[in-house]
Amino acid sequence: MMALTLKTGLLPEFVRSLDAAYLTAIDVRLRRLFGRGLAEFAEAEPEGLYAALERAVGRHNAEVFFIMFSKWLERRAEQEN
Repeated sequence: MMALTLKTGLLPEFVRSLDAAYLTAIDVRLRRLFGRGLAEFAEAEPEGLYAALERAVGRHNAEVFFIMFSKWLERRAEQEN
């Protein structure tokens, strides 16, 4: 399992930036299994998000999500510099 250390607010900000169709697809699966959506996980339990995504959408898609997050962080860092 992936260990995460996240600066407060960045994961929820990334989730809010996602395309509505992508967000809905993940959100529906998380809600069906855990009773809460992606934004709620990002705010309340970011350290458990990878495991939840892996269970809800599979390992590959969980990894794709975090690759997208990583790329988003890189673009954000470039804009700040």
